[in-house]
Amino acid sequence: MAASIGKYALVYVGDSDPEHRLLLEQSLKNLRGHHIFVASSVKPQGKVDFYTGSSFEEIEALLALLKEEMTPQDELLVYSTGKPPLAPPQAKPPSLEARDQQWGGFLADIQAARKIIVTDHTHEGRWNKFFSGDAKVFFANATCGEDARCSLRFSQKFWNDEIYDLNQDGQISWKERYAKTLPLERQLCFWLEQSSASTRLEERREAITAYGALSQKMNPSLAHAQAKKIRQQLRASDVETILNAIESYAGLTAFLTDSEIKEGALRFEKLLDHPHALVRAYALKHLAFFSEKLSSEDLLRISKKLSNSFLDSDSFIQINALSTYWSYEMNLPKDLVSEGLISLRQVFQLGSVSPLGRRYALRAYAFGIEKLAGQIPARELEQAPRLLKELFAQEDLETSHGALWAYDGMVAVLPIEEVRRGLEAVKPFLNHSDEDIRFRAGELYTHLKERLPLPEREAFEIKNHALDELNQNNVLRDLLQKSDE
Repeated sequence: MAASIGKYALVYVGDSDPEHRLLLEQSLKNLRGHHIFVASSVKPQGKVDFYTGSSFEEIEALLALLKEEMTPQDELLVYSTGKPPLAPPQAKPPSLEARDQQWGGFLADIQAARKIIVTDHTHEGRWNKFFSGDAKVFFANATCGEDARCSLRFSQKFWNDEIYDLNQDGQISWKERYAKTLPLERQLCFWLEQSSASTRLEERREAITAYGALSQKMNPSLAHAQAKKIRQQLRASDVETILNAIESYAGLTAFLTDSEIKEGALRFEKLLDHPHALVRAYALKHLAFFSEKLSSEDLLRISKKLSNSFLDSDSFIQINALSTYWSYEMNLPKDLVSEGLISLRQVFQLGSVSPLGRRYALRAYAFGIEKLAGQIPARELEQAPRLLKELFAQEDLETSHGALWAYDGMVAVLPIEEVRRGLEAVKPFLNHSDEDIRFRAGELYTHLKERLPLPEREAFEIKNHALDELNQNNVLRDLLQKSDE
């Protein structure tokens, strides 16, 4: 039987290459404390819980066993190296797309509180498109194109014991391992992204600390030389080169001049018309790094392109447009912020939007409300509070968290009757099982109470204190009755 909160690992090795066999053993050494399931062409020497070969049927059976063992509260680490898994026998033709559809679907179907998926295949083995809308998944990929040596170097660095504990908490996280595989400028970009994208408070703290530690290692004169080189790479024909260049240039923005930042932003904007969807998605995501240094004209033009991508048919493009929009929204005139609120509300009302996309829409909505500072359109004040309260109770934590945050942004201008309704709506979430939900609900609850007239606020506090004491007495009474029995 699986433990109530367990750590599981699925390790796949698709060939008998000696270097891949070494990586298998190295990964097992770093997975102590996990329930380890291995599908490999060669038998592992290290201790594992379940082992099978690497044929389609064998992996399918192992995944079924893993799915049966795990609970939704568990954590899953997936490491895949060597020759990518075969396509299912029934695929006609047995294409790379059919194979990725099968394995991405298998992994997406496993219920877990958190998934860490690490692949070092060439670009053929990417399954990240199946998890782009899932904030519970951390996906680490070598992004090496056809360069097999590059993907090997990625895994060697990832499993290397000499990994810096950047936030000095005494533990090496999966994100710290992944960051160490990247050049310095891409590490800076990675931690900056994580500081705002992570949903867990401890992960945001880790990212901020890591970025601060790495920033001290960057030589400003080197940054200018690197930026010039990277701007040329943004024009490359190879997709992998462009993706790496986007991340590298974004990571350098803190060390560049205003003119270098503007030139980079304009290059990124041109990539929004690139024929490859992944390039467009990366460009949308990393345009967030430039918003504070752009002219009003550039801000208006790019923010319009962002909002036009909110409902793109590609979910990855949609999510990245929404995640970037708030950084432009904060620098827009208030009339355009008001227009944006309507577009954002349409997004989080749609059931077809991914949970992560909905959270980003709600976050941008909250920032927009704060930016307007009381000048909220009457239509939003009429419709938004009810919609947001309905979203509090969503099982999806991303949506619930975002709705609490957005509602908090409206508290200062809510009619007093809505303040009272809001207090009742948020109270059940003060004891939520998720730490971030409890924190966000507590903040909202405090801000709502502060809006009450003083006599009513005092009466409200007395009433709640009495109810808390009554609940405690009832719990104590039940415990005593059980002990008597």
